[in-house]
Amino acid sequence: MYDLVLKNGQIYEGNLKEPYIGDIGIKKDKIIKIGNIRSFQAKRIIYARNKIVCPGFIDVHAHDDIQILQDRALEPKLRQGVTTVVNGNCGISFYPLTEDKKDLLFDYVSTLFYLEGMKINWNNYKEYCNEIEKHGVGLNVANLIGHGSLRIAVMGFEQRESTSFEINKMKGLLLQAIEEGIFGLSSGLLYPPGAYAKKDELISLCKVIAQNNLIYSTHIRNESDKICDCIQDNIDLAREIGVSINISHLKISGKNNWGNSKKIINLIQKERKNGLKITADQYPYEAGNTLLTALLPQWALSNGLNDLINKLKINSDVKEKIKYDIKNGIEYWDNLINAVGWENIVINSVNTQQNEDLVGRSLKEISSGWKMDYFDTLFKILIEEEGKVSILAFQSCQEDIKTIFKSRFVMIGTDGIFLRGKPHPRLYGTYPKVIKSFVKEKGYISLKEAIRKMTFLPSKVFGLQNRGQIREGNYADLIVIDFDNIKDLATYDSPMQYPIGIDTVIINGQVVLNANKLENNNAGKVLKPKNKL
Repeated sequence: MYDLVLKNGQIYEGNLKEPYIGDIGIKKDKIIKIGNIRSFQAKRIIYARNKIVCPGFIDVHAHDDIQILQDRALEPKLRQGVTTVVNGNCGISFYPLTEDKKDLLFDYVSTLFYLEGMKINWNNYKEYCNEIEKHGVGLNVANLIGHGSLRIAVMGFEQRESTSFEINKMKGLLLQAIEEGIFGLSSGLLYPPGAYAKKDELISLCKVIAQNNLIYSTHIRNESDKICDCIQDNIDLAREIGVSINISHLKISGKNNWGNSKKIINLIQKERKNGLKITADQYPYEAGNTLLTALLPQWALSNGLNDLINKLKINSDVKEKIKYDIKNGIEYWDNLINAVGWENIVINSVNTQQNEDLVGRSLKEISSGWKMDYFDTLFKILIEEEGKVSILAFQSCQEDIKTIFKSRFVMIGTDGIFLRGKPHPRLYGTYPKVIKSFVKEKGYISLKEAIRKMTFLPSKVFGLQNRGQIREGNYADLIVIDFDNIKDLATYDSPMQYPIGIDTVIINGQVVLNANKLENNNAGKVLKPKNKL
């Protein structure tokens, strides 16, 4: 007797095998049989005739680290077919915590996450996972440890090269987290303090990752005029120490750089043929979503966010130096204002009610309305909002997105962040948009290739055991898709809209969503790498 049977669905296994009509029998949390199953053998049947059945989507670039403790169902992910999220990206994780640097870490993450009312009852990764399991979790969760968080734990926001003693302390914390079950290391080399790290520091930490057969996922230093150099830096790193590298949210930023996608894709493909383990992920939108502080030269945050805000209030020299560096640039710094322009940077979340009217407006519009200089507008917003502002940056073009998407080593990740204002629509619509826009309408790749990008490939790259493929003995993370009607509804103006066309979501054998009704919000697991199972 099966606990659940999916009947007569068009099965896409997640690999590149041709789809076929069949039944899937589930018992407890596993797929037990694929084939022809008689109805009387099932406790529950979900009929999937004329529907697609495939593995649940794996969001390889998630930032649900805190949201998962505030809303375990994670419906914006669940309702677009996501059954597993990989958190701890861009160098940001909520562990490790050291007593003397804890406030600095909260200072760091508070610009990105809504922490009001949160109780932090952990100090390390093991305790963080215990907290998730105590609350219950709706989706499967795999976690990376953030390089920026490691650096803060050891040396705060100091803008300098780390000593061998400090690197060894970071390695010790990294090894502890590996023992406790992380899947890899992430970096955010655009953001302080990760931006202050030199090559030797990254090599030392990545050697530990390579020795443990884990992954290094990196938000590279520059996605605009120096992107080719930054891709080459990661190729050199992979070649030197044999680490598996994933390039986070691969894109070409800034109109002057558009068209470089073919060059970097060819560069990576060449090295993959030579045996290097390099992959990438992307989201299917032209706008990115980052912090307002990311517009500033990296030295500005060398003593943390609060110190910067205090200096902006009283120190005109600091403002002048920021203006100078934005206008003239700094080598290898990803100068977003110069790359995309003030008119293409839009406020999408603020910290206070007094400035809620700024949400949805560009810095150019705000400056015009206030009758202020662009820079004075920027400083005023930073001061009034204590730096806790999120922006949309319209930075990419469709042709580059297409070139990257068609590459077989590229996966899909939302990079979605839960915000109080208007979150990026990718938080609600990424996966349905891929299917509707890139497969059905534009025909960039076939449906089976797209499903592979969102299921089988991520499971292999990140080492998610027995997931991402419909196979007997694998975990039953499955979704049923109405291919004829699937559609993303989230827009920049109205982003908090669930898609249509994801009919059923099953996580670890339990029906979580069916016929638009949430049935279960506690079916997920905190995942561990193979050697920690």
